[in-house]
Amino acid sequence: MKIRGTIFLITDKAISKGKLREDLYYRIAVGLIEIPPLRQRIKDIAVIAKCVILKYGPELKPSITCLGDSAVKQLEAHDWPGNVRELENVIRRSLLLAEDKTTLDRVEMIASHPVMQTEHDHSFHDDRQGSLKNRLSEFETSLIQKTIQQQEYNLSAAARDLELPRTTLISRMKALGITRPQEQRPTTHRSGKSTVKDKSLTK
Repeated sequence: MKIRGTIFLITDKAISKGKLREDLYYRIAVGLIEIPPLRQRIKDIAVIAKCVILKYGPELKPSITCLGDSAVKQLEAHDWPGNVRELENVIRRSLLLAEDKTTLDRVEMIASHPVMQTEHDHSFHDDRQGSLKNRLSEFETSLIQKTIQQQEYNLSAAARDLELPRTTLISRMKALGITRPQEQRPTTHRSGKSTVKDKSLTK
């Protein structure tokens, strides 16, 4: 037997701002389901996070299949003003930046990094359009670029700052098309002519 139904997402603001007539609200308010904010459902946080890992892990970090206890404590300590959508973004970002392990032991909270505090940075709290995957890539690109610039393009120092293995940082830079200015030094041949020799990413 098929059941047809319609779900209306209604808030008090919709009525107070005149976007929904109050009499119409009482006409359609037959079955009301109140969902508390995520910060009031602490036990649900780990469950939702594990579902996000199972959903996006195969694409973003295939090796990770479960959530570690330390990561659960981080998630449960957060206030989650963005509710489930913010939690999903945090887990996906954490998968992108995580090492190739089977367990996600640390989550990268979006608002915890200084790059989120500037109004010109790529963040998830702006009004730009685009898929979540593209916006995650934009944010990761911005974060890596700023970090390596602050470390004067020293990849070992940048990796320590990002708490990533150096090999993982280089891999993400290649995947995102991030390059650093080539350091050049002249080389003199026997002919007396000078040429320029490029240095690779060796730092």
